[in-house]
Amino acid sequence: MSPNFGGSNGIALSMAQEANGLKASQAQARAAASAALTGSSSTSQASAQNQAFINAIISQLTGLVAYKVAAGIANSADGQAGTVQSGDTTISYVNTGGQLSVTLTSPSGSTTLAVPTGL
Repeated sequence: MSPNFGGSNGIALSMAQEANGLKASQAQARAAASAALTGSSSTSQASAQNQAFINAIISQLTGLVAYKVAAGIANSADGQAGTVQSGDTTISYVNTGGQLSVTLTSPSGSTTLAVPTGL
């Protein structure tokens, strides 16, 4: 209690001031920690957004290349054959006798598709 209001207990006043000072210090520490997290969070968020943009561009370009390769294979004429290599993946195709046979081979295995042509 403050002596200004008729109180005379100096110990109680000191304890109250110490408690208020502790609360203020804790609030400042929380605010500083929050600001630090927000700063690093916005930096990491910006970095994540940049990475998402890069991944989207890579995905779109990969899709365009895959589309062109698939279109080239699908539009091959009877008697045409070929191979496309990309890294550890090989795509081989043969268009013969009204059937397009495409084999995709990667380190995880091989898949063969047989599609009738001239539909």
